[in-house]
This record gives sequence, structure tokens and C-alpha cells, in this order.
Amino acid sequence: MNPSVSSIAGSSHVKEIASGSLAKIEGPDVRHVGPVAQDLYEAFRTGADDKHLAALDSAGVALAAIKGLNQKLEEQLRQKDAEWASQQEQINELVHRLDILEQELATCETK
Repeated sequence: MNPSVSSIAGSSHVKEIASGSLAKIEGPDVRHVGPVAQDLYEAFRTGADDKHLAALDSAGVALAAIKGLNQKLEEQLRQKDAEWASQQEQINELVHRLDILEQELATCETK
């Protein structure tokens, strides 16, 4: 039987990833840093159980987080671009109005 494959939206998982625990696990000959198996299992229901981590699941969660953060950043940049465009329009209008006032003042001073 072939496994079922579906896509996930990274942005919907950023909170779960951010709230998960990271642990530093030290043995006599090796040191690891990574997610706690129970948290990863609870958030995503991946792997065989909540006692073991599969490298593919950890990598997939990390990639989902990167994807979600990138989507969030792109949306924030779009919002900022729109704000800056609006502010530039306001600046242009104010410069135009200032030019008119300066011309009127110059006209008044020459009279």
C-alpha cells in the first residue's frame, strides 16, 4: 500500500513549532539539540510514537517553520510597501501644497 502524501501550510504550524520545547541531550560520547519527542508528536502526530523522533519528521517540521515564517515575512513586507506607497503619496501632495504656498507668499512679498 502506498503512503498518503498531502501538503501542509507552514504558516498554520509556526505557533506549534514556536511553543515546542528544545532540549540539549548529552551522553557520554555525543551531544544533541532538538525538539522533545513528546511535543513534536503532540503537535503534529508524526512518527511511530511520542518516545522517538524520526529525522524526516524533524526536518519536515523545520521546513514547515521556515516556510511559515517566510510567508509571514512576505505578508509584512507587502503591508509595509503599501504603507510606504501611501506615505509617499501624502508627502508628494504636501510638497505640492507647499510649493503653491511658497509661490503665493512670493507673490505677496513682491506687491
